[in-house]
Amino acid sequence: CHFCSINMMYGRTVRVFSLERVINDLKHLKERGKQGIFFVDDNITLNIPRLKRLCELIIQEKLNTLSYTIQASVPGIASDPELAGYLKRAGFDWVFLGIESGIQRNLESMGKKGVLDNTRRAVSLLKNQEIGVFGGFIIGHPDDRLEDIQSTYRFAMDIGVDHPIIQCLTPYPKTETRQELLARNLITNTDNYSLYNGFTCNVRTAYLSNSQLNRAIFWNGLRLYFNPRYLIRSRFWRYRYSLVPSLLVNNLRYLTGALRGRIFTSRHTW
Repeated sequence: CHFCSINMMYGRTVRVFSLERVINDLKHLKERGKQGIFFVDDNITLNIPRLKRLCELIIQEKLNTLSYTIQASVPGIASDPELAGYLKRAGFDWVFLGIESGIQRNLESMGKKGVLDNTRRAVSLLKNQEIGVFGGFIIGHPDDRLEDIQSTYRFAMDIGVDHPIIQCLTPYPKTETRQELLARNLITNTDNYSLYNGFTCNVRTAYLSNSQLNRAIFWNGLRLYFNPRYLIRSRFWRYRYSLVPSLLVNNLRYLTGALRGRIFTSRHTW
């Protein structure tokens, strides 16, 4: 994938690139023979009319022969029943949704409003257009118990995303989350940032130790990603059949890495 950002962040404000610039970037990438583009802009659904206009321009300029992937908010996708159709016609094959959790208290702690109520609607709107859905989830919140971890994996399966990506809450430097976790003495690794990859737990909860969290990710991940229902239903595996061998090797690395205490030593190649 190549990357095409359409805005820049300045504190809590956003300065967008002109749609003309975005279209010119896409034309340049197409001329270079690129086939897939990932929009790294995670604020792309802040302005739905602008996103729909971008889709119209992509179609108008015959750039919808490329395959696009975006990151989007759940409320953004759910807010407009027409949007998924625009995305499909413009060539957006995959959407990553920051679903985060199926537990209301955890969503509230992350400032995620309107996510839980709209999650099933957003996933359904995209899947009805045959757009693949990645779902991002976070476990390891301060008050998580084992049953909360298990319920997140069940929720990821039940809502029907094509590929759930479940990570552990990570205390990245200079974030409010880190300060809150430090205040509660819940960070177990404060300085080895090489383990801050989202898949290795560097925290504990009020009820689970660090090792218990890591084991929960491993065993629940094993049950989810090798679940026949998930493998049969997911379009992730059918996206490009030539990738299946490398994906299987990647899963094997995930398992062997976990057994060595490094739960995520795999490498993704697309």
